[in-house]
Amino acid sequence: MHHRHLGRSGLIISEIAYGNWLTHGSQVEADAGVACVRAALETGITTFDTADVYAGTRAESVLG
Repeated sequence: MHHRHLGRSGLIISEIAYGNWLTHGSQVEADAGVACVRAALETGITTFDTADVYAGTRAESVLG
């Protein structure tokens, strides 16, 4: 996995982000969602996209 600096913040993030808009909390069971997040972390993904409107806040709960 390639990583980049996030501006001048000193943070280094993965070039690929994991988004959970259509997956967690609505179309995929929670255990499958957790497995997906674990797989993302194992491959070096450190950038995650979520929002409180995804699946009516359930997406954030699964990601958390």
